[in-house]
Amino acid sequence: MKEIYRKKKLKVLLIRPKYTSLVAHLEPLGLEYLAGLAKELGIECEIHDEFDKPWTFRLTRMCNMIRKGGYNFVGLNANANTVDYITKRARQLKERFPELTIMVGGPEAEMNYLEFLTDDIDLVYYDNGLKTLKAVWESGLDLNVMDEQTGIAHFLNSSLGKAQIQEVRQDVQSGVTKLLYVAPESLTKEENIDLLRDVDISFYAIDEAHCISEWGHDFRPEYRRIRDMIQTIGKAPVIALTAT
Repeated sequence: MKEIYRKKKLKVLLIRPKYTSLVAHLEPLGLEYLAGLAKELGIECEIHDEFDKPWTFRLTRMCNMIRKGGYNFVGLNANANTVDYITKRARQLKERFPELTIMVGGPEAEMNYLEFLTDDIDLVYYDNGLKTLKAVWESGLDLNVMDEQTGIAHFLNSSLGKAQIQEVRQDVQSGVTKLLYVAPESLTKEENIDLLRDVDISFYAIDEAHCISEWGHDFRPEYRRIRDMIQTIGKAPVIALTAT
């Protein structure tokens, strides 16, 4: 979470990027819920739907809306593999409007949380309710409020030092961590299984699920052990995802 605090009157522009994927059109009306929250809080808010025009035209139109409307908070809805699109768009907006606060939210934001943690994106909204965002908006964009409301996301792998691993483990045990990224290879370690066995896990999301196929070039044997590891740690709903 970025350490910034800006007490100011909010004027919010929520952007629904133009998707080419059919899956994206199945997305629920998430931005309408956020617009309703803004109205409840007395915050001026507008939803902007992109359309089939060239990239530069869409950017120019978006910048004109921000400039003429005086918006200081932009929310980008992430879905259907839009990580690259949105991170590039956020960088372009910050180059033109350095004081703009940029939020990314939606299903893709939850599944690719770490990829959205760039210098150009101030807030990644992965909570599945409105409580967190409401608290952030009410505070005038004190982004530290998000940690207090819903906790943080962590990854646990060999790139971390001993002190960092200990900090992650403490946050997991105390319930501060709400989203934990663990590779199957790391999940096979007894100390990690013991750690997670004592945690109330509500959901398992398995990314790159095609790696379970021994006939594929991305086959990873540990994927075949995931079911047994979940049964050892504790049963909960499971979703398996792949773009392959």
